[in-house]
Amino acid sequence: MRGGAEIKHFFVINPLAHKIKGRVGAISESIHAFFKEHPDMRYDIHVTRWERDALGVIRRYATGAEELLRIHVMGGSDSLFEAVNGIVGLPNAHLAVYPYGSENSFLRYFGNDKLHLFTSIRSQVFSDTITVDALRCGHHHGIAYGLVGLEAAANKDRQKTLDQKTIFPDDFIYIWSGAKKAFSNWIAGQEYQIRLDDETLDGVYLSMLIANSPAYGKNLAPAADAHPNDGFLDIYLMNKMSRFKFLTTSRNYLSGRYQKLDGVVSHYRCKKISIASETPMCFSVDGQVFFEHSIEYEALPYAIDFVCPGGIDVDKLPRIYGRPDAVVREGLH
Repeated sequence: MRGGAEIKHFFVINPLAHKIKGRVGAISESIHAFFKEHPDMRYDIHVTRWERDALGVIRRYATGAEELLRIHVMGGSDSLFEAVNGIVGLPNAHLAVYPYGSENSFLRYFGNDKLHLFTSIRSQVFSDTITVDALRCGHHHGIAYGLVGLEAAANKDRQKTLDQKTIFPDDFIYIWSGAKKAFSNWIAGQEYQIRLDDETLDGVYLSMLIANSPAYGKNLAPAADAHPNDGFLDIYLMNKMSRFKFLTTSRNYLSGRYQKLDGVVSHYRCKKISIASETPMCFSVDGQVFFEHSIEYEALPYAIDFVCPGGIDVDKLPRIYGRPDAVVREGLH
């Protein structure tokens, strides 16, 4: 559905986002200037005040509204997580995402050379929406990926290291954090009970990736088969291995070449996966880390009306965005 005067726009700005710090005033002024040129359009701006502020604000703003709303999320992965949880289940909300964080994992599906299109207010206001899947993780929702085991723990440690402003590239820190975790008896030797739709895959695994889209981190794209509108989750199970083997295989895995790692990584496709362990699991959804003895991930087909800026040819994306039944059939191949 195309944007325009019939839609009310709500801008949510995270002042702590990597590319927004110190620029809240300038960004707000650019929004005001745009709508001065379009006085028939209605809009509001909210600058978040604390963690999870966006979730509650978006939910309250959208619930009960009679008009169609377009939520413009200006921030990073944390802001997107809050926005997704705020609008899932609401029939009257569009999601427009601006790549103002240090990582923009979900948007990378549309091509790194297209990221600049998501920064245009005009494009985000007037462009059509496409329907994409959401990812349920227990009581939380995401749009990009889930992690269990080593990768979830490495992601947690990596964020701590980034907060210390190291000189090393972000993705190098992720791999190094993972290598350290690979020697942890808690991570490397953890046994899981896994139910993948109607299939049981119990065993000892080093890590699991539950993907709704191909990428995470700044440049990592291990989920080569994942597409965010096929109604399925792509599951990558990494077998237990030594630290040396992890270091020698991680490059192929993190760049989507898992097929070269026969006996190391197995790929499955499902709609729901349940995971349990006698010891607490480290798991995440869209970078948000939790600990529990059991968790369930589920694909929520066509749950989000996502604004796809003009300039992106959806017919050239890995999956064709069209009628849901056509998308599902494509996803089964």
